[in-house]
Amino acid sequence: MEEVSVHGINPRTTLTPTDHKAELHPRPDETPHASQGEQVEQCEVDQDTDEAPSRRCTDGRQVEDVKPQDQDSPASSSPGDTGSHLLRQLDCDKIVRIEDHIFWKYAIGKKLGEGAFGSVFEGTRCKDGLMVAVKFTAKTKNQLYTSLPDHPKPVPLEVALTVMANQGPSCGHIIKVLDWQDHLDQYIMVLERPLPCMDMHRFWQHNRGRFIEKLALHFMWQVIYAAALCCSRGVLHQDIKMENLLVNTETLEVKLIDFSCGDLMKSSSYKSYSGTARYCPPEYFEKGKYYGKQATV
Repeated sequence: MEEVSVHGINPRTTLTPTDHKAELHPRPDETPHASQGEQVEQCEVDQDTDEAPSRRCTDGRQVEDVKPQDQDSPASSSPGDTGSHLLRQLDCDKIVRIEDHIFWKYAIGKKLGEGAFGSVFEGTRCKDGLMVAVKFTAKTKNQLYTSLPDHPKPVPLEVALTVMANQGPSCGHIIKVLDWQDHLDQYIMVLERPLPCMDMHRFWQHNRGRFIEKLALHFMWQVIYAAALCCSRGVLHQDIKMENLLVNTETLEVKLIDFSCGDLMKSSSYKSYSGTARYCPPEYFEKGKYYGKQATV
């Protein structure tokens, strides 16, 4: 079988795990869950399938339930901002720019897609016309926050995981976060937006539901490289699927997106699952636990 080298990346490159300093913060008023692995909350809804929606299962991990405070740039919240006005606009086809830091830097366009807790819009960076994607995510009751090196305050877990996945040498196969902002009931992420592109599931449908072997191999090397890099940087994505892979339809470059169901990588077992139900590790059903790197494989 012919071996394909993707954009100068040797598929057999060995990735050396690196230490990461992010940690989940304990919540002072945390009360134990009634039973581990039983409580679930909806995470992401598949847009292109009729399968059951993605889910997040909680296992009683202690997390910090903090009230978002004013963040240093690039994640600074304006004084007096409630976020409610922004949240009410998520069902609209267009976000109206308001007197707020992040909205004066980006022009928000039409909606690109939505899930259970968030919506993604087209965006343009005002200073240079860069095309971006702007993701609005409504916070859950027990919103997970974690700390990052060189950042003074805890940040939403999804933001932290996306930042961590991009720390170190640049990887073209993981989506980059360009800017973000925290509000009382939601957080906003500005992400790179490769053009022209579509998610791999739609691209697969445009190809009549099949990829030739050489193209499938070309795609898989990129996905494997991105997944291995996430693991080495302390990030467990947990929801790798075609809908979370963007394909540049001209260059055929693949980017891994959406870390909303992710977690910090650990060597011990996980007793809850977060992600799409049909991709749940079978050992979780059989033994009630699984390991991050093995589940990624």
